[in-house]
Amino acid sequence: MTDKEILEIIIEAVETFGEKNQVMELFEEMAELQDALVKHFVEDRAERKQVITEIADVYIMLLQMMWIFGHGDVSKEVEFKVERLAKRISEAKAKKSKENE
Repeated sequence: MTDKEILEIIIEAVETFGEKNQVMELFEEMAELQDALVKHFVEDRAERKQVITEIADVYIMLLQMMWIFGHGDVSKEVEFKVERLAKRISEAKAKKSKENE
């Protein structure tokens, strides 16, 4: 499936089900992902496949949220936060390096 086809389906989902419904659906999908992660990492009883399935569901819903709230604005914020994360990683590595000296 092409990116264009995916985008068309994302837009159609938002238009068909409505923004508020899709936000509520996102809450449900995030809860299912949280549950799968807890079962996998804490309780050691969820299979990796279940976590992957739930990640995919949340990802699809996040694509819809990006459409609703503005892809460009979200992309800018992601870039800002990734740059901030890179700085934090660099600081953590420097601290770890000092501790190992």
